[in-house]
Amino acid sequence: MLLCNQSGESFKLGDVGCYVRGLTYANEDVTENKAATIVIRANNLNYGSHVDKREVVYVNKTPTVSQILRKGDIVICMANGSSTLVGKNSYYPFNDRQSTIGAFCGIYRTSNPLVKWLMQSQRYKRQVYQSLQGGNGAIANLNGDDILNMSFPLIEKEKSQSIIFTIEAIEKSLVAFTIVRMRICSCAGGSRIGISNHSSTLIDRPSRMPYVTSLRDLIKGFDVKK
Repeated sequence: MLLCNQSGESFKLGDVGCYVRGLTYANEDVTENKAATIVIRANNLNYGSHVDKREVVYVNKTPTVSQILRKGDIVICMANGSSTLVGKNSYYPFNDRQSTIGAFCGIYRTSNPLVKWLMQSQRYKRQVYQSLQGGNGAIANLNGDDILNMSFPLIEKEKSQSIIFTIEAIEKSLVAFTIVRMRICSCAGGSRIGISNHSSTLIDRPSRMPYVTSLRDLIKGFDVKK
């Protein structure tokens, strides 16, 4: 999906949101007590997906109020031994106020609903790459200013609402498709169900067709250029 801005106006993420650093903790803070603070780390993130809370760490440490994750936050991998993982991010859909993030991650917080999609775009990934080229050291990393200074074309309010409606409709369709696929797979002994390039209907010989695993498959080409 290509979004164009004929006027050339742009905005920075710092204009519409804020950045929060992750919680620093030591190995001795880690506990098996599930009543302790939940820490989201880079392994819980994936482009185009919500935060995965299946493999988390529990720590005996209290985060600041701003470090507590809220529904709508975007969790970003800020540092990693692999530069290809730096910048990956996921949307936090929970309203539990029980989780925070580790020191190698960051929170971008905004009330602008379009931003979470912009941060899945190729433009965002290019800006991550450009920021990493300016750094040095064994661990590739971003800082809060790198995120806040990222710029995107300014989209008219009416047009952005239409874009959001369309993308959310696609997301809901994928969720529904995934549920159907899982049910069919369970009945068929685990066979994969694909989507034809020429049809939106389920086919009976899926092994030769592409396999849609998440919204990420549909937004790989989502780009924003001036």
